[in-house]
Amino acid sequence: MNHPVVEKLEREGLPEAEVYGVDGLGNEVYVGDEIYVIDEEYFLKETLTAESQELLQTLKASEEIAQ
Repeated sequence: MNHPVVEKLEREGLPEAEVYGVDGLGNEVYVGDEIYVIDEEYFLKETLTAESQELLQTLKASEEIAQ
């Protein structure tokens, strides 16, 4: 006997992730990803080095969740 969640996943599969867009460096961004936003441009946080993140913070980029 399977758990009801497992049975649902077996019937319907995994839900599709909603694409938010492509960031300034060509990375695909999905709704729910953490991004930095500056001057109407955005960057996927998980792909940036610590130095890049620090630079964006210094330039007053806002940290947001892609919606």
